[in-house]
Amino acid sequence: MKRRELKAMAKLWSSPGLCRWELSQELKWRPNTLGDVVRSLLQQEILREGKPTLTNGRPKTPLFLNSDSRYVLGLTVTPSRVECARINLLGELAGEKFYKSVESPKRIDVTTRTLFERTLTPDCLGAGVVIASELHDATSVGPLVTELPTRLEHALKQAAPSCAVTVAPPWRALAARALVSNGPNERLLFLYLGKQSIDSLISNEKGVLKSRPLGELLAHSQELGKAQTVNDAWSDFQTHPKSRSTDTKLLTDILDVLCFSLANVFVLFDLRRLVVGASPDVSADFSRALIESWTRRSPRLEKIEAAEFTPSTIDSTNDAGFLALEDLLL
Repeated sequence: MKRRELKAMAKLWSSPGLCRWELSQELKWRPNTLGDVVRSLLQQEILREGKPTLTNGRPKTPLFLNSDSRYVLGLTVTPSRVECARINLLGELAGEKFYKSVESPKRIDVTTRTLFERTLTPDCLGAGVVIASELHDATSVGPLVTELPTRLEHALKQAAPSCAVTVAPPWRALAARALVSNGPNERLLFLYLGKQSIDSLISNEKGVLKSRPLGELLAHSQELGKAQTVNDAWSDFQTHPKSRSTDTKLLTDILDVLCFSLANVFVLFDLRRLVVGASPDVSADFSRALIESWTRRSPRLEKIEAAEFTPSTIDSTNDAGFLALEDLLL
């Protein structure tokens, strides 16, 4: 698709119902330029017109995305199989999911390409691929897991050169869901509580600013006793199951350091929303404790909200589609 068509789609995705004049003002385009783009999108049935209304005596025809006119593909790669689904422009599952067993770890990219080609049609605008965490665990001692993102992207681009492909771990796909769900320009911090580390993503009106382990974002803290980073303390906390239920002081220390550090990050980047996600290996109690502590200990920061994605709400294949939607619309 043409760049201007994607820009118009992105604006109507975030602000549905704009008329042509409003859309041209938002995009800072000349009316003739906007008219040509809208005409093309209407002909492709990507846009639809709503019921005209009168505003100050002038007719106004709202424009909307036809969410089922195009789709993106979401794929999840695990050690035993690849899962694929079509996701519409609103991030909703469009039809059934497709599966293919993995015969050999060395052929994961071939298996993924085969399923991708079977599912692909000309209406596909992009693809997001999630490499499941259990695949990382299963191949952590070998080179496969480090080579796999490049191999997968190369395989899918060979199958569909014009299709944008994004390959990422599960937490980054979940972050994409948070970004797409909250809309562009949302100033948020996304935290993912993983089995071994806490990953983070910062986004504001300029787009995604930071996407890295939280320990690289925050300074070392002396408050944890051994000058550990937050990630080091979190890893210790996760790898000692007995201490998780008995060492409330360590939990309190981690919460204290997290909330104090997060407050500084919020001020530094002028953020307004905290979203917390947790892997299935992490107790939902900690997610709730973090949100409660954040809400209680950061009253000076106005308009701060907290939301939670729990393992029961995670669908990695659907979230993989959000990777493609983020690339397409944000």
